[in-house]
Amino acid sequence: MENKNPLVLVADDDEDDRFFLQLAFRDSYPDCKVEFASDGVEFLDHLNHQTDKPDLVLLDINMPRMDGWEVLKAMRGNTAYQDIPIVIYSTSDDEFDKALARRLKADMYITKPSAINELQDLVLLFRREWLETGPVTL
Repeated sequence: MENKNPLVLVADDDEDDRFFLQLAFRDSYPDCKVEFASDGVEFLDHLNHQTDKPDLVLLDINMPRMDGWEVLKAMRGNTAYQDIPIVIYSTSDDEFDKALARRLKADMYITKPSAINELQDLVLLFRREWLETGPVTL
């Protein structure tokens, strides 16, 4: 299934990470629309007021007001959002966090890359795995 203008929703409280992610999408997938929230409360409010469901969600773990784990639980507990691919996108490389992401039914866990070319490669992975071909279970 080809989705010409997919929507990615991102929850991340780090302004620099949001900026570089936006650049990576602009460079590697300019037809993709990317929208950001700076915490889980803002993210869920934005999600609940979307007319179209996002094609992919990226969640940072550590955010103020509501963290990524709480957002993941809320989305997986809501039948309207259960089919949306969710990627935990965090600076943590902790095995406990990775195991928790699997247990809470995240589709993928990614440690944030430190270089822009790695981030662009990540956007291409998202494009190939979810945004152009439909959901893939890992």
